[in-house]
Amino acid sequence: MAIAEKRGEWYWIDFRFGSQRFRKTLKTKDPHVAESVVCGVKRTLMLLEQEALQVPEGADVAAFILSGGRAVKSIEMNGHKEEPTTLEKLKDKYTETMSIGAIEKNSLDTVAMHLRHVIRTLGSGFLLKSLNMNHLQEHVNRRAKAKGIRKKPLSSATLRKEIASFRVAWNWGIQAGLVKGQFPNKGVKFPKLVEKPPFQTWDEIERRVASGVTPAEEADLWDALYLRPHEITELLEFVRVHGSIPWLYPVVCMLGLLLSCLPNTPTRSNPITGACANRSVVFQRSLSFRAMPRRKREIH
Repeated sequence: MAIAEKRGEWYWIDFRFGSQRFRKTLKTKDPHVAESVVCGVKRTLMLLEQEALQVPEGADVAAFILSGGRAVKSIEMNGHKEEPTTLEKLKDKYTETMSIGAIEKNSLDTVAMHLRHVIRTLGSGFLLKSLNMNHLQEHVNRRAKAKGIRKKPLSSATLRKEIASFRVAWNWGIQAGLVKGQFPNKGVKFPKLVEKPPFQTWDEIERRVASGVTPAEEADLWDALYLRPHEITELLEFVRVHGSIPWLYPVVCMLGLLLSCLPNTPTRSNPITGACANRSVVFQRSLSFRAMPRRKREIH
């Protein structure tokens, strides 16, 4: 597809080849000339699609197409032919540049981890100029079969974050001159999002567990535990008596004070109540409270 559009007094051409999008000025004010160039570009794109014509290695793709397949201009920088950008090169350049403090270290480590996952799918020597939607879908399909926490398949949210990290590095690569064109993630399909159980009180969870659930389902239920004010008080006392780290009790007290100020009705649709109430899980995780239902009577 190729179209001509007028910007100011001059005509520009906009066309796409593979996963790359090109916008070039035609340096003309004549609509007939612009339309003539568009027809020539459409013909060249058709020949390329039919494989009757091929872009030579190292050629300037835009110049090649605009000239009807005649111009073969090597992409050079400082008199040397530019090496094609590989996936490994993009990862290394991006992390090296951002490691100066441009973004938080934790965020950078996460992006680097996501890119390593992509490299395991496509290979470190994968040429980014050939990247298309099918490659991204291949990665999503492979990762969707991997196991995450509690041996459960990776969530759709995790897979979306990996593709988003790749897109962030790609967009930076455009500015750095390492890649061209838009990131080809349009059309990539992800597994259906799995709804988490709503926040529930201790008694509600115990009734659900007693009715019969799998270990994984039980773990998800306790992750949705909502502690009521009196239960927070009981938990704080347990931490005070049994906590082995001196600073643990005051830290938990501060968090408990925050939780005690929340409404008594928990809901995941409330971003404040939901996010803060879920922090009660911090108590269980940090103090090995996975067996907490059995200890509840001891606290009383």
